[in-house]
Amino acid sequence: MQSTLPRIFGRFVLIDRLAKGGMGEIFVAAPRVANGRSKLCAVKTILRGRSRDFAQRFREEGALLTSMRHPNVVDVFEMGRVGLEHYMAMEMVVGQDASRLLRRGHRLQRLLPPAGALWIIHQLLAALAYCHRHTDECGSALGVIHRDVSPGNVLVSYDGYVKLADFGLAYSARKITRTAPDVVLGKMGYMAPERLLGAPTDQRADIFAAGVLLFELLTGVRFAPSRMANEFLRMAARRAHHVPSMLRPALPQAVDRLVQRAVAMDPDQRFSSAEAFQEALCGVLAAIDPTYGARQLAEEVMAPWFHEDPVLARLDKLIARHSLDGQWLEATREWQPSSSGRSHTQGKNWADTQTEVDLLDPSAR
Repeated sequence: MQSTLPRIFGRFVLIDRLAKGGMGEIFVAAPRVANGRSKLCAVKTILRGRSRDFAQRFREEGALLTSMRHPNVVDVFEMGRVGLEHYMAMEMVVGQDASRLLRRGHRLQRLLPPAGALWIIHQLLAALAYCHRHTDECGSALGVIHRDVSPGNVLVSYDGYVKLADFGLAYSARKITRTAPDVVLGKMGYMAPERLLGAPTDQRADIFAAGVLLFELLTGVRFAPSRMANEFLRMAARRAHHVPSMLRPALPQAVDRLVQRAVAMDPDQRFSSAEAFQEALCGVLAAIDPTYGARQLAEEVMAPWFHEDPVLARLDKLIARHSLDGQWLEATREWQPSSSGRSHTQGKNWADTQTEVDLLDPSAR
């Protein structure tokens, strides 16, 4: 397979590699437009040699996402195959994922403003509420459960908007590929206890994960930093009784109650739905700062914590100046892709790169 970039891939030009894992790659790309202009997008591919089950999961993810339209869900507008390579084309989210947000806060020794953390989860819950009630073309509920709500899959744009990504592990009534009974897929630090215990699982598993992420955004501390199921369950049970204000005393009790209910070990004790969680969160956010939204998050966090990626700025200029034909390709041959590996659609999972319990502890750096 041709690996030099930029290169033509079906009706796209792959410009730079954003991320590469054991299963696939994500590229920054643009549609090939003759004598015209086009927007950057992300193209996700799976590596050759993956199992049929994995290829089927990839196709199921694409089929589910192409049926969804919501401002807080990453828009997948095309899926297909070029030769033997399956791909998905999706919107480019110019920003950072929540894992990078947490890591940057750790390096700067700063915490998100409480309203900022609540706003991010408010937007995440809007995405989950939509996904959970998503139906097929006949109006039948699909019973979607994301099953991988974690920092690496929550994207925050530089202008303060939040999008949920990566439905590769999602369950829906249309799903053909089934996970073996003794296999649990997902990220340990955000997995609901009932999943690890093999108990029946419903959409409240996503509520638990959102609650864990809220705890971490508010405190800068890992909720239960373990990769072993039994140890994680013990730590999660203890943490469920340790309210965020124990680590950040200025937080109001209403925030404590919100988090405690979301991360309850017993799903019956959690919020019954993403809508219920979002409604309760809205009340708390309104009491703290009723005007907080995307603009404030952009100005208070994204702008001072991050600088615009010069690689994407360079790509934007190239797209604006050249149509995607032979001249465009010739012009981009002079540009060398960045070796930094920064991703604006999917990054390395914070849970897999941080083993410290307290991310604000200077001695842990």
